[in-house]
Amino acid sequence: MPGISVNGLSSGIDTGALIDALTASQKRRIATMEGRIGAAAGRQDALAGLSDALSRVRQALTRVSDPGLFGPGGPDAAEIRLRMAELVDAHNAARETVRDLGAFNAGTGKGAPLFADAALIDARRALDDVFGRRAGSLPAGDLRDFAGLGISVAADGSAALDAAKLDAALTAIPAQAAAFLGAADGPRAAASAFGLLTQDTGGSLSTRSQALGDTITTIREDIADAEKTLQATVDRLARRFAALEEVLAQVRTTSSFISATLEAVLTARRGGAA
Repeated sequence: MPGISVNGLSSGIDTGALIDALTASQKRRIATMEGRIGAAAGRQDALAGLSDALSRVRQALTRVSDPGLFGPGGPDAAEIRLRMAELVDAHNAARETVRDLGAFNAGTGKGAPLFADAALIDARRALDDVFGRRAGSLPAGDLRDFAGLGISVAADGSAALDAAKLDAALTAIPAQAAAFLGAADGPRAAASAFGLLTQDTGGSLSTRSQALGDTITTIREDIADAEKTLQATVDRLARRFAALEEVLAQVRTTSSFISATLEAVLTARRGGAA
């Protein structure tokens, strides 16, 4: 007589795979939160890179507006030329950083970490103001902008320094050059604008970065809670399946006993009938 069959876990179903299937939605939620952390961390790193690039522009602006460059003996032309070149390089590097962080890849359909981010709008505005600013406080007809010191700006926003034009201005109108570089509404004002973006405390970029850090911390706490819940669910299911396995094992044992008993009874009856 065939034995009584018991379908289910004791027949070979993978309880681990079953638990995985039952907890899949919880795992997806955790994975989604981990993805959010990755995205926020990427933006935070991008903001830090942007802040560094803009800080170098701010430092360069501060260096070219140093009154010590114009002493009693006249301007230190070599040092001014060096610092102006540093400013142009810092400006162009910051332009590239802004462009890279705000790029969009049409092939993948994905944007860079700060694609369409307001931080880049503020950064571009500040960069445009560096060489587009005119010191209105200075007399009309005097040197009032960087163009008079040999800096030109291309259509893409990149800048270039004409060292010969700079030297000519420092030779012909050193007082006007000193007045512009030291004017309250000249390079110093531009440097202050960058300070509002990049300063460690209260700067808009640092404030954004801190907010992202707080978001990451909150998500990590949520993940920790979700992982605890997931583990509790896994443990509960494992206990239930273990108990079910025990019950099924007992049923299988009882089934075998009943089958053996019935087989013995039938065998005895067949023997008696003979």
